[in-house]
Amino acid sequence: MDMASFAGSGAAGGIGGMVAGILGAELRPGIELVMETVELESHVQQADLVITAEGAIDAQSAYGKTPAGVASLARKHGVPVIGLAGKLGDDLDELHKLGLSAAFSITPEPMSLQEAYNRAEKNLEQAAEQLARMVHSLSGRRSLTG
Repeated sequence: MDMASFAGSGAAGGIGGMVAGILGAELRPGIELVMETVELESHVQQADLVITAEGAIDAQSAYGKTPAGVASLARKHGVPVIGLAGKLGDDLDELHKLGLSAAFSITPEPMSLQEAYNRAEKNLEQAAEQLARMVHSLSGRRSLTG
């Protein structure tokens, strides 16, 4: 049995590949299982905006990570998606094609990885507040002009 022949059995999926090969388990991307379990689609259908977050949003994020799954689902329902991350990569084109409207770093200044971990909660809170203020100001404009 060739472990490399199972989709999703490489890198972090090695154990999953073994279970699929030996026990015949079905391999599914984790984000699909999580979205199904929390019934995310029913929530997205009612949303005006979706916000997702990841430690790093980069070119790899388009291939099975949370921002890609959330963006694809929201795109299906015409809902814009904003991604927040501790670190942003250079090439987000594939994520934009999947439905990510925009992505922003929560890290307000250069810092070590350890410092970013230590300040993650505060940085995320501050970035989320600023994002909420922007969305609120835009929704107020729309109601005044529309």
